[in-house]
Amino acid sequence: MTLPLISVIVPVYWAEAYMSRCLSSLCAQTYPAWEAICIDDGSPDNSLDILRDYAALDTRMRVLHQENQGVSAARNAGLDQVQGKYFCMLDADDEFEPRYLAELVEPVLKEEADCVVSGFTCIQAGKKRRQSAGPACVLPHNTPDASARLPKGVSGHLYRTEILRAYGARFPLGVRYGEDTAFHYMTFPFCRRIAIVESCGYLYYCNRESLSQNKESGRDPSPEPAGAVEALASFYASKPSHAQLRSFLVYFSLHVMRRILSTAPIKAHGDCSARIRKAMCSLGITKDDFTPLRHREAAVLSSVLQGGYGHTLGFYLRRFLRAIRGKHRNTTK
Repeated sequence: MTLPLISVIVPVYWAEAYMSRCLSSLCAQTYPAWEAICIDDGSPDNSLDILRDYAALDTRMRVLHQENQGVSAARNAGLDQVQGKYFCMLDADDEFEPRYLAELVEPVLKEEADCVVSGFTCIQAGKKRRQSAGPACVLPHNTPDASARLPKGVSGHLYRTEILRAYGARFPLGVRYGEDTAFHYMTFPFCRRIAIVESCGYLYYCNRESLSQNKESGRDPSPEPAGAVEALASFYASKPSHAQLRSFLVYFSLHVMRRILSTAPIKAHGDCSARIRKAMCSLGITKDDFTPLRHREAAVLSSVLQGGYGHTLGFYLRRFLRAIRGKHRNTTK
């Protein structure tokens, strides 16, 4: 039996300290049918030289170079070069355990899955924390609720390339937070068979200097997820089946609003809520689309849809309790 080729897309920026660890983990895979598409996004260090050295040793690696445009543009450049029947992502400061690709491919061979979801292992200060995606299974239905319960983003996901080509999913440019989850929501709704594997073989390093930890800018990144909602709404609106995609946008909007309410300064809530409200309205979303949500979740989006900031009674109660705790700490020092 011919094994399906897996394309591994590796965006690289300022990663010379991690490149050898990352690329060596690819070369050590027990699954042999893979190609690596490594995109150097204008790194100012020696990342490109390290990539070229590894590509000279293993012909399964291809190296692209572009002027610095950001991680979304780098990943999109990799998507254009995919030759495999399936593809996945690997960040330059992360790595795969040796059997990881083999574990991802197993449900592809047995179940003809369109999307395979794994857990991951978070490594921080030398300590490992495994986060499972759930017990091994094939989901009986592809639903927005199922997508909401799966790990967010694209790390630990394997996708069928045919779906990428058919629907044209892309990482939204100019969005620094939530762009990977938006891409997942551009792909997942069109997958018929979704498999979950128990593997946690994606090793995610919680590196404070990584792009995902706001390495490149001192700006407050919190409001930026609203841009991911706008990009996803625009993508859905271009599809003939956009009416059926409303529920997926509802769950993604809820995910983004949770982040905004928990991390963004209050002064940013109004602008973010207005942008998300406009995105939901562009797809014809009404309060009736919130029916599957729990009451507290529906209340957040209902507030946004009515022109509010997503603030509920619980939001104000939590802020009050935090203020009381902070005052108590100050008076007991």
